[in-house]
Amino acid sequence: MNFAAVLLIAFLITVTMKTYRRIYSLSMAVALLFGLTTAALLYGLNKFQADPSWSIIGQGITKNVYLHFMALWYAFDIICSAIIIRRYIKYLKLNNLPPFSRQA
Repeated sequence: MNFAAVLLIAFLITVTMKTYRRIYSLSMAVALLFGLTTAALLYGLNKFQADPSWSIIGQGITKNVYLHFMALWYAFDIICSAIIIRRYIKYLKLNNLPPFSRQA
């Protein structure tokens, strides 16, 4: 599980730091961020229906702790999305392109 967490963090950093040249790729990146988080939330809620506690990193957690963790993860997604959008706007200004340009 620790290796999966490291892979997820590396993936999030890569998605956040990538330069997006089109609004479509930017919107897909943001949708991917929130989609992964929503999938993890639904998976966890499904696991809690069967058992009130389950192990994630070798230690049992309760539903309350899991929901707080997921809220933190959504907050992190919002921060990453803001960084992605800010980098996209800087890219457009640097290349003298109109906002939400289809060309690149």
